[in-house]
Amino acid sequence: ADPIAVPPADSNVAAPMTIDAGAITLQAVEHHARAGQPAPDFVTTTLDGKTWKLADQKGKVVVLFFWATYRQNMGEEQFAAFADKWGANPNVSILGICMPDDAKDKEGKQIQTIAAKLNFHFPESADGEKLMETYDTSWPDAVLIDKTGTILQKYLRDDSLEQAMEAAMGK
Repeated sequence: ADPIAVPPADSNVAAPMTIDAGAITLQAVEHHARAGQPAPDFVTTTLDGKTWKLADQKGKVVVLFFWATYRQNMGEEQFAAFADKWGANPNVSILGICMPDDAKDKEGKQIQTIAAKLNFHFPESADGEKLMETYDTSWPDAVLIDKTGTILQKYLRDDSLEQAMEAAMGK
């Protein structure tokens, strides 16, 4: 390719130019989880050392709360209020899925400390990076899965979470 002539920095002339960037390959991104599709099954270990399997939750409405330790005050307190209201219902299963700031914290002490501060009274997993990718979501968000294992809605927060839950529970 021929060299490109670039005008001097102090020039007021905006000269049109063509830059050869070579070949660019675009690849379609596979969305792992969409509303109306079966929820991708997964197994995780909660911070209290128990195994949590999505397949074991059939027959319950499942709420996956995605959050991160490195930034709070983004509406996570709504998850605590939601869990306080719905968590005791035997037909509901709630799991917090955290993206930890400290990858070296294998025991999840940072997550446990912040979860306690946020009044999260539900099981927590430190598999945030993996499960956010699997569910094609971010934080803070919630994913609602119906009793048959189908994703009802994603990207839920605030009033939309409560409204979606009431609809899922037939209220």
